[in-house]
Amino acid sequence: MRTRTPFLTLRTLLALIISLSATTARAQVDYLIGTGTTANTCSQFPSPYGQYYEASRTQFLYLASELTAAGMGAGVITAVKFDVTSLVNGTCLSSGMHRSYTIKMGGTTTSSLTGYVAGISTVVYGPTNYQPVVGINSFPLGTPFIWNGTDNIVLDICQGTGSCAGQGPSGYTGNASVNFTTTTYASTYQYYTDCSGSLCGTTSGSSLNSRSNVIFEYGVPCNGVPTATVSGPTDACSGKPFTLSLSPFYSGISVIWQQSTDNVTYVPATGTVNGANQLTQSITVPTYFRALITCLNGGQTYTTAPFKVDVSKFYYCYCDQSKATTTTGGTDIGNVSLISYPTGDTIMTNGIATPLYSNANSTQNYTDFRRVMAPTPLYADTQYRVLVSQIHKGGTFTVSRAAVYIDYNRNGTFEVPERLLLESTSVVPPFPGRVTDTFKLIVPTDSLRWHGLTGMRVILVAGATDPDTCLSYADGETEDYLIDLRYTPCDGIPNAGAIEGDTSLCIGYDYFLTDSTYQKYRHG
Repeated sequence: MRTRTPFLTLRTLLALIISLSATTARAQVDYLIGTGTTANTCSQFPSPYGQYYEASRTQFLYLASELTAAGMGAGVITAVKFDVTSLVNGTCLSSGMHRSYTIKMGGTTTSSLTGYVAGISTVVYGPTNYQPVVGINSFPLGTPFIWNGTDNIVLDICQGTGSCAGQGPSGYTGNASVNFTTTTYASTYQYYTDCSGSLCGTTSGSSLNSRSNVIFEYGVPCNGVPTATVSGPTDACSGKPFTLSLSPFYSGISVIWQQSTDNVTYVPATGTVNGANQLTQSITVPTYFRALITCLNGGQTYTTAPFKVDVSKFYYCYCDQSKATTTTGGTDIGNVSLISYPTGDTIMTNGIATPLYSNANSTQNYTDFRRVMAPTPLYADTQYRVLVSQIHKGGTFTVSRAAVYIDYNRNGTFEVPERLLLESTSVVPPFPGRVTDTFKLIVPTDSLRWHGLTGMRVILVAGATDPDTCLSYADGETEDYLIDLRYTPCDGIPNAGAIEGDTSLCIGYDYFLTDSTYQKYRHG
């Protein structure tokens, strides 16, 4: 077992350092929290990149008094940054890929870390693999963190998957070096070990009176015309809440959100506005939004350009409760394939079903491929085989139930007659983790609604319970896809049919031609 070497040199408390001053009203300010100029070596802690051991969990505590002393006030934090001085400060291997690297952020009244602070839930980054680089490592917040100006701030950082394969001779490399500051209180709580699983939920640890310096990117006070733009989804499901934001993020402004159905007459928006001036509401018809911004320091005003939100198509709006309640269960979908039958041609395949066991990527509870993959065409009166493969982060499979649905009637609901597959995965060779079934698209000849884009939902649930398309479950994954339902392809010269009707016409009367013999419902 390696022995950590804590830093014992006493440093002064924080002083005001503003590393980037605002040059225009649109700039944002970086506040460096921490005055220490000594960096940890590759085997020393604290470090936000603690990879000297394969897995680690670290919480850093930054007091509100330290933040206000640095010039910060109540407002929004838009990014968290660490300045890496070296990837190999010592005799270790260079700090490598941090697997499942995750940063969370939250507020607390705790003033000293004698254990991990519970409830730190705002995800700043990850979980994903991350390679630190020398210089500024920036983690922008997709949703800005609203600091009330009085709470202390906790950063909760964890990395590692429990597997030591491929990270140096013993599954580890070294800590990336970041300058640290010694504090008069327990400002770090941490734990690290080798090859023992993810530590993101560990309660083990010990305290240090030193803490890595951090940079908080902050929305600047408004000192001029507050030019901004509206960002958010360009379409939303009818009646389902969505959020619109302003960029850049200002402090010291007042915002009035407005909405319009014709982009001419605007009325106050009906949604709610939070401390970051984000608007959350729902729509039932296409709606335009804009924000009237007033700078409290001087009274300058600005009206943003209109931002239109359309009502989403039905195939983006299926019930969204069908997903696992946690990402740590270990049961995931590895691959989904659609294969024409009996020719064996693969018409859609997505995902990697290897390795079957000890798969570090088996950390999903729901994945939406509808906007990132082209719709898969399926033709009427044609047979197909659907194949679902399971992966697991553990050393063995959990027996699971798999189900696949296609919304044939395109009514926005997955119904029992639309289920293509309902099987239990195998846990023994020759095909562990696989389930497959064959289906045929049968279309009523008088159907006008049947063809076009629709949804396909794939569900894998650990255990023996049949998956429900609208209920959550403890362990597994749900995936959504788009399917393009098409009529039988045109396979020859079309039958044009024969025109029927009267052979004479009275002046001024309507004349109708009919044809019931031409070839209908063919694709292409």
